[in-house]
Amino acid sequence: MIEAKLQDIYVRAHTVSLEKKKREGSRQNNEPKWPNYALVFDCESRITADQTLTFGVWRFCELRNGDYIPLEQGSFHDDNGLTAKEFTLLHKYARATKPDPADDGCDRLRLYSRSMFIEEVFGMAIQAKALIVGFNLPFDLSRIAVYWNARTLLRTGRPSTSGRNPTRIGNKAKT
Repeated sequence: MIEAKLQDIYVRAHTVSLEKKKREGSRQNNEPKWPNYALVFDCESRITADQTLTFGVWRFCELRNGDYIPLEQGSFHDDNGLTAKEFTLLHKYARATKPDPADDGCDRLRLYSRSMFIEEVFGMAIQAKALIVGFNLPFDLSRIAVYWNARTLLRTGRPSTSGRNPTRIGNKAKT
């Protein structure tokens, strides 16, 4: 005969307040809850110790009737770290794949280098005050950043992605 053994059961619960209390928030009543635009992207890296960028994918979306609808989408790649075979594969994928944007969106996948992605897409998203979404955002931002400077990071809260290192002129360090 099998003897039953008592076991502890742990349950996670979410409570709901029955009385709605008005919260004083920092958001003004006339400010929208969600931004009008969102940039969603993810980066893939090499499996080497330095985990350099190989490619990434992105969607630029607009908020319509409570849902983010993709207007443009594409992929980007390391500026000069891909082999010819890897680049050809990305190019073929971009040409063969039909995106699913809104009716008034772009009907082809865009393929950018990392630096063009920063200028054309990431920069546009920042100017549009878009919601920036990454599946592992700190890691993804570190893959698209060219360099970072502790003072810039502390002052602005983000690494530089411009590709220009102010402490270097050509290949020689400033003295």
